Amino acid sequence: MPYYQRKRRLYVLWEKLRRSFLIVIGLGALGGLWWWLSTIGPRKVSDDDLSPAGVVGRENWDELIAEIDALEAEFDRAGSGDPAGMEALRTAIAKQEELLRRAPAQGRVHAARQAELERKLANAQATAKSERIVELEKVADEFWAADNLEDSREVLEQALVLQREINSSAADSARRSFAKETRLLMRIEEVNAAPLAGEVESALTLARLAVAEERWGAALAGFTSALDIQRRINTEFARSGFSDTLRVTRIEQEIDSLNATELVGEITANIEAAETAEAAADFAEAGAMFEAARDLQVRVNQQFPRSRFLSSAAVEELEGKRQSVLSAPTGQELAGLEQEISRLLRERQVLTASERIQQAHTLVESWFEDYPKSDRLRAALRLKFAYLNSQVERLAEIQDAVYARLRPLPGVAERRMLRTEFPQSLYLQIMNTNPSRRTGRAFPVDSVNWFDARQCAERLGWLLGRSVDLPTLDEYRIALGAQNRAVPRRDDGDEGSGEMAATPANDGGFFELIGNLSEWLRATESRLGGDPAQVAGGSYLDAGKEVAPGLVVEIARAERARHLGFRVVVDMNAEP
Repeated sequence: MPYYQRKRRLYVLWEKLRRSFLIVIGLGALGGLWWWLSTIGPRKVSDDDLSPAGVVGRENWDELIAEIDALEAEFDRAGSGDPAGMEALRTAIAKQEELLRRAPAQGRVHAARQAELERKLANAQATAKSERIVELEKVADEFWAADNLEDSREVLEQALVLQREINSSAADSARRSFAKETRLLMRIEEVNAAPLAGEVESALTLARLAVAEERWGAALAGFTSALDIQRRINTEFARSGFSDTLRVTRIEQEIDSLNATELVGEITANIEAAETAEAAADFAEAGAMFEAARDLQVRVNQQFPRSRFLSSAAVEELEGKRQSVLSAPTGQELAGLEQEISRLLRERQVLTASERIQQAHTLVESWFEDYPKSDRLRAALRLKFAYLNSQVERLAEIQDAVYARLRPLPGVAERRMLRTEFPQSLYLQIMNTNPSRRTGRAFPVDSVNWFDARQCAERLGWLLGRSVDLPTLDEYRIALGAQNRAVPRRDDGDEGSGEMAATPANDGGFFELIGNLSEWLRATESRLGGDPAQVAGGSYLDAGKEVAPGLVVEIARAERARHLGFRVVVDMNAEP
């Protein structure tokens, strides 16, 4: 039959039987599913299934359990350190294992009992081993004290083995100690490292002796040997007490210090040469020597940063010394200019003084710019010349105004005092401000504290080239003389200070020494740093009152009030 006819017949047959075939397969699958569902879930267990006799042939099960209980009780009575008790507990564990094999259906109960027995045994063994470890450590200490390192190491290793057995056992966590295991490891490493540590100490001792004897090559060899050994200790015995990274750093510092010794010697020599040149007023040479010393210190800092000679402060100090000696000629020139300017101002040669002031101001500014670290710089001198330079256009005007108001103190002709209280117009020219509550060219300056008055007197001294200050109490009394001590009343009815020279002058030619404004006085030597300060003469607030014989009231130096003013005394002989 041809192939295509056979294929056709098989296809027709399959079409007739396919449905029946699929039905049979479906029924078979349903039947298998029903059987699987019927086998899962709880089932009824008979008493024979739980009976030992149903498993092992009817041995006396209760007797075996009783025997295990008796063995456990024997261990409990004997204690964990008794060998017989320990053996009884091991036997109980073996019988419990037999019991577990005979009753697999009760495996959970018997396994828990077996675990408890094994825990008891492990605890007992751990206790005994811990006691043995303590004994071994004592023996190791004795060997260590006797410098018997080999035996000490052997005993400690035995103790370490016991401690590791405890830590890997089923004993309670309270009996295991990984910290003790680590401590034993550290002690073993310490024993192993002890000979090397001794070599380090020997090398350091020899190196320091060589330093003291200035045998630099031997010292360097000693420190290098000590460094190598200490690094080995830190690497191989890191947990020992001889491991010390700080010691490595200190030895490296000693080595760097040795290597830097030659440069340090050069630095010292240059400093000594610079000081000699400075004493001889050879400032250029001194500056060059200090500069060389500074550069060598920079090299030390860069090449030997771990040496004890490392010092950025030394670089700054040497630079400061260099600038100081190089600035000395400028300082001397400025000192000469300062004296010349003061002389010219005293002699009232204002034009020449102005030229010198401008010259000094330019010089002092370049001094500060070129040598900012010089210890010869004087900030007060810079301030003085800056102030004088700002006043060169008014020098003659201010001097004329002051000298016109000065009167000699009776009997002390070289000391001259303002005949009036300090004028507002003059204070404004000198201080570039006017704090007065009652303003006007005819009125004295008021509302100044003691510090304001002293600063104004100092600046006026710069402008005159003389010593200027507040009057002392004695100078005030000399100027006052026998003047009536009653504070005069004013007829204008105004509250506040009155005009200057509004009342007659006293015999010395001074106005308003009593009344108008209370005047600040200069502190005596014993009171220079104290507070308060003194004021004298009373003020308009005391009109009609008799001023106390002492004429003095003490108030805080920082006090500003509209009844407070001042006048100044100029020394016509002494330089400022």
